[in-house]
Amino acid sequence: MATPDPTVYILSDSLGETADQVAKAALTQFPPELFHVVRLPRIGSRGQLQGLVTAAAEDGGVVLYTLAAPVLRDEMDELKRTSQVTSIDI
Repeated sequence: MATPDPTVYILSDSLGETADQVAKAALTQFPPELFHVVRLPRIGSRGQLQGLVTAAAEDGGVVLYTLAAPVLRDEMDELKRTSQVTSIDI
């Protein structure tokens, strides 16, 4: 049985362009079909962020994020400590 392609989640409280460009640059080192990239811009609440990080953790994804809002950055810091998801602040 084939394993599913890993998913890279790009989370942002704005458009997510910075993290998207960083992800694309990094992923050029691998065959394009190896990863599935999902860009999720305009995250506006802690609850929304929690749900997305939980979903990413459940499917073994990696989270790249840019969050300017202090409340969302603080929430992501907490989620990094408590979830099993690999996450990188861009």
